[in-house]
Amino acid sequence: MDTTLLRAAYETYRAQIMLNGIDHEGKLRIDPAYYFAVSVRMFPYFHTHWCDDPDPFSEIYSIGQEFMDEVLTYVDDLRRQGHPIPSFYALEGKFGNNQKSALIQIFRYCYLSGRFDPDFYGSLLNLPEYPTGASAILEEISKHDCLLV
Repeated sequence: MDTTLLRAAYETYRAQIMLNGIDHEGKLRIDPAYYFAVSVRMFPYFHTHWCDDPDPFSEIYSIGQEFMDEVLTYVDDLRRQGHPIPSFYALEGKFGNNQKSALIQIFRYCYLSGRFDPDFYGSLLNLPEYPTGASAILEEISKHDCLLV
């Protein structure tokens, strides 16, 4: 399919999720993690139940499945093997300084999904080993996440 048409289809899908995912009082009616993933146009790693076939939007996501898989497999392997969880800056060094925003969004999605325990996030966000913006990882969904821009 033409990328322009695919992008238009995704933006229509995204608008439907974002507009219908909130009730008239501004409360979420769907999983906050899924809502967040859609709002930032990232692959919904833990929410692929809606599509049994290969994801038709795989080339549209700002953060794709491959990068998410690489990051999450790395930290999960460390966690399961009993190794210390690296700080945010250490992960940024491993995956590239240009991936700071993507790492923040990936770990916020994980936090909203209830993945990993508080000790994991305590290690990841150990002062002074993370940028100020990374504190958003531990924030719940807010009205600022509900923008269609």
